[in-house]
Amino acid sequence: AVQPYLVKLAEKFGDKAVDASADAGGKLFTTLKEWLVGAPAPAEAVQDAAKAMARLEAEPGNDDKAAALRVALGEALAEEPAVYEALQALMAEAAAARITQTQTVSGAGAKAAQVAGDRNTTSIA
Repeated sequence: AVQPYLVKLAEKFGDKAVDASADAGGKLFTTLKEWLVGAPAPAEAVQDAAKAMARLEAEPGNDDKAAALRVALGEALAEEPAVYEALQALMAEAAAARITQTQTVSGAGAKAAQVAGDRNTTSIA
């Protein structure tokens, strides 16, 4: 589930197009990278994932490097359930940020409403 985000983020990161403070996907990538690189005494699986991420950053379009990162991340996150949960929350945030809506309303007396999310109510009079 993480791989598509990582490949796209690595491509953007390589182009310096991600503003990690404003972009939910950038936060995911930055959080993951900080965990991998900044762990005080990283387990071997975390070190392997950090190396795999560096390789993917160097070649963001390389499917083999993306697959290697996916495997290495799976092993590293299995050892760190708290980090896994934090990344899941960031992935949900990134997915929610992708909501787009388009609406065209025409004609005499035409009315419309548009909402996103849940627990919404609308009233058109």
